[in-house]
Amino acid sequence: MPASSAVSPDRGWKPSGQPFYGTTLLGGQTNNGVLFKIAGSTLEVLKNFCEEPHCADGRVAEGAVVRDSSGRLLGTTADGGAHRGAHRGAIYRLGDSYEVV
Repeated sequence: MPASSAVSPDRGWKPSGQPFYGTTLLGGQTNNGVLFKIAGSTLEVLKNFCEEPHCADGRVAEGAVVRDSSGRLLGTTADGGAHRGAHRGAIYRLGDSYEVV
């Protein structure tokens, strides 16, 4: 994904000496935002958020990305999630795979 196709960066997180992790509200393959990592000058998309309205995976990332004690990324979305309702959102975790928690 070219960096120009992800828009409206929200918040990011960068521990000292580590890559920068962040989200965008829009853009990416589905135009519903991405979770990304920047290491040096390399941008890597870790997750394109869901295209379908109110999907279980969540869409439209919102808020900061943090790490848990196991090193997995945690974040939230503004839409979708377990209840799949508008404006309910999801809490997600990304370690070896993406999951809604």
